[in-house]
Amino acid sequence: MIHNIDVHKDYDKIMGNEDVHYQTFNNMASHFGRDMKAHRHDGFYQVHFLLYGRISILLEDEHYEYVQGPMFILTPPSAPHAFITKEGTIGHVVTVRQSIINPLLENIYAQSIDTIKLKPNFYTLNEDKQDADIIERYFQLIAMESQYNNQGKDEVLSCLVKALFAFLFRFCDKVESKINLVKGDVKLFMRFNYLIDDHYKEHLNISDYAKMLGVSETRLKDMCRRQAQSSPKKMILDKLFLEAKNLLKFSDLSVLEIAYHLGFKDPAYFARFFTKLGGICPSKWRSNLGIKN
Repeated sequence: MIHNIDVHKDYDKIMGNEDVHYQTFNNMASHFGRDMKAHRHDGFYQVHFLLYGRISILLEDEHYEYVQGPMFILTPPSAPHAFITKEGTIGHVVTVRQSIINPLLENIYAQSIDTIKLKPNFYTLNEDKQDADIIERYFQLIAMESQYNNQGKDEVLSCLVKALFAFLFRFCDKVESKINLVKGDVKLFMRFNYLIDDHYKEHLNISDYAKMLGVSETRLKDMCRRQAQSSPKKMILDKLFLEAKNLLKFSDLSVLEIAYHLGFKDPAYFARFFTKLGGICPSKWRSNLGIKN
């Protein structure tokens, strides 16, 4: 299983508030260890900013071997990631509730809906000293504000992290969309993606999602075709397939256990599902990574 780290329960000596959590690289490494196994943060975005030192990173399917600072890593909610941090590493970590960042994404990328759900991002700043200095200054301000209970602390922290994320989004991988938006489709599409995240293991019908959204199946299908050049069913299956790959790669669960964890009542059907989307059976896919089943 890929462990979900709850910032309210699992972090040590948190600075910030209920929505914004700040910590230094060294304190995080001291608490969790320098070899941080694969984990996720459901409901939270996280940014690691490495100013000095080296770190090895695993972001879903991408592995970066001991890269040097300055650099930042942005992980969206539920994205599996792992780190090995070398001694002498200096940097910052901020974890932010998605309810603060999602409206920011909606405003910035109102004309490119595909970017609302960001991929995990890794970006080096070796040739961008001015940008690295700006990011460092944002983190210094967040660190300073996080330490004390000054009047307006929550509002100040919210403004600072939104400014930081807005700046970082300029560097992040985006899929530009040329679509013409229909009024209301942005929020509807965003809500549909959140519902998929919450219910994909339940294997609901498209009619169930349409009912939760308060729209007809026809409207839902048309909206997905227009915004994502896909169908609602394919979006749900793609989510299931991604989670299956993450569990095969990062967890110690057997293929049988993964099938049941993802809501498949028949493991044979799970194997056929994975093979259809991946072109190879799940056990073979895992063994090709050098992982024992």
